[in-house]
Amino acid sequence: MNKDETPIYEIYVMSEPWHLDEKNFPTCGIRDRVGFYYEKEVAIRAVEENWCDIQDHYAQAAEICMVKPGLYSSPAYKEYWYYLWNQKEERFEAARKPKFEGWDE
Repeated sequence: MNKDETPIYEIYVMSEPWHLDEKNFPTCGIRDRVGFYYEKEVAIRAVEENWCDIQDHYAQAAEICMVKPGLYSSPAYKEYWYYLWNQKEERFEAARKPKFEGWDE
């Protein structure tokens, strides 16, 4: 990363946790980008505290991806934070993102 590039922390919510579909393809159902922050700590708080009700009565998982600013950015830094919705506690909780043989590096 160039010293002048400030990373962006994009927040996604997903209708299902990551899993393999019937064709062995990774999926998470509906995946919506709900926002971004320039500071990792703020993005984490936004998810963990469910700011603006990002769970919206459907999201079962959330993910924060650190990306480079620009058009068609991808999570090139391989840093992400994954969360699952705890219905009983009504909040997102940190979890380990599943790895899929042949799909993950």
